[in-house]
Amino acid sequence: RYVAKINQIQTVNSHAHVYVCPALPSKRAELNRKLIYFNRLLQSKLLPSNFGVSYVNGFDEFCDEYGLLRRDLSRDLNRYKKPDFLHLNWKGIAALGRIIRNTVLLRANGGIDRRKRPNSDGVHRR
Repeated sequence: RYVAKINQIQTVNSHAHVYVCPALPSKRAELNRKLIYFNRLLQSKLLPSNFGVSYVNGFDEFCDEYGLLRRDLSRDLNRYKKPDFLHLNWKGIAALGRIIRNTVLLRANGGIDRRKRPNSDGVHRR
């Protein structure tokens, strides 16, 4: 299904470049085995067959020494006050955004962030 979806995107816009993110780890080892298998399938089956597709690397940053989702990047409890094994906290979301941003910038303009930034001194220049 992923190959069909990528083909559909590239049919609509032949210049589109698609970024594929792996599944994030969880805090449960038995679930991580399935996630690792899924991520390997993405890398071995999806990417080699699709030109114009990049795999977003850097997700190892979310793993602790046991290969589980790092506790400092994830929520402790869900909204029902039950253990949350999957979701990122604000720090994890920021890390995810940084990884994706850097991957896109690296391809788009040689890794240089060309976004306009406000002046640190508060003076507006023209």
